[in-house]
Amino acid sequence: MNANATPEPRDQEVQTRYSERRGQAYLPEDMLGLYVAAPLKRTWQQDLFDDETGEVISVDRSELIAAAGTKIDDDLLTRIQFHLQAGDITCVEVTNQLRLGEERAAYGLIPWSVTALIGKKRRKLLLYADSARMALDVAKDWIELNCSGTFHIVGLKMFDHCVFIKEPQKEVDPNESAEEQDDETPEFYKVEVALRYRDTGTTRNDTFVLLTKDVDTAATAIHDWIVHDVRNNPDLDDTQKAAALDFDLTV
Repeated sequence: MNANATPEPRDQEVQTRYSERRGQAYLPEDMLGLYVAAPLKRTWQQDLFDDETGEVISVDRSELIAAAGTKIDDDLLTRIQFHLQAGDITCVEVTNQLRLGEERAAYGLIPWSVTALIGKKRRKLLLYADSARMALDVAKDWIELNCSGTFHIVGLKMFDHCVFIKEPQKEVDPNESAEEQDDETPEFYKVEVALRYRDTGTTRNDTFVLLTKDVDTAATAIHDWIVHDVRNNPDLDDTQKAAALDFDLTV
């Protein structure tokens, strides 16, 4: 063997959630060298005197000891031991992996499109959810309750700053031929519109998604939806509603 030869690099182990060892550690010797899995805080109650009511009220206080992803070295372990002995904390959630990313909580519902293959038919579901995970859960729940047979999800898309409109569909005329009915088969349209308000001259851009037969029908449905939304807005008075309804719509 050549002593000067460069050793071949070994394949680095890929860390995943499945190889993570995560849990609650109660003894200091079980924490050293691991990482803090969740923000470690000490909490306590502080009594304050309320000058207006003359009563003593208790307020919850907290202090961060270590952020998630912090490696527990000797210095941090000493602090943890102090808070354990003081009764500030009872345990520490630890992990063997350094995880710095934190999934952000959603602040509201946004539109999503979920495509599923149900049996041999591909269907697209439009829904509101606060995350991709919730969108998949809602779609899965609806399919299980309303469809028979096997299915699997084949697509997921988020519509940012978009409004879904459910347009009433034309009932099928039994006297129409199959070709005539196919000509009226609706499709999903994503339509960007510009609203120009005549009183101020300002313009607002909006995006709508709806199931309809053509762009002209979509524009009519969007116009009717805006009118209905303004007229039923309890936060607007009659003057504001009149100004909001005085607009030109361009697709």
